[in-house]
Amino acid sequence: MRSRVLPVVAIPAVLALAAALASCGGAKRDISTPEKALLGHWVTTERGTKAHYYFGDGTLVLAVPGKSMQLSYDVVYSDDKANKVVIEISMDLTEYPMPFSVGVERELVFSKNRKSMTEVSETNGVKFTHKWKYVNAKTEP
Repeated sequence: MRSRVLPVVAIPAVLALAAALASCGGAKRDISTPEKALLGHWVTTERGTKAHYYFGDGTLVLAVPGKSMQLSYDVVYSDDKANKVVIEISMDLTEYPMPFSVGVERELVFSKNRKSMTEVSETNGVKFTHKWKYVNAKTEP
């Protein structure tokens, strides 16, 4: 049997393809706890607008078409058995005559495989839910 040798020009293309495939499969996403499962890029479509959420370790970037906002968050409560985490998002409001900070709590309930979650919030006694889907491991746009 004759062995095949790749032409020299094909080697860089093969190496590039191998690197691309390795980066796609890379390290497996850690979903061992709700806090770890939260990390990464999530997307939701509400009222026709696609919103992207990028969770890092204590950081959050909210991006909608044409705008993005950098925020921080703290984990207030986590329950692995209930598959949920409660976070408090800190918002610094600097556009007002007297700047101030406000914390907004959000309950995030994961699906069993932690590839989607539902945000549960309440405003003036009215409960709202928003569905999010996991996209990838990016923590910023």
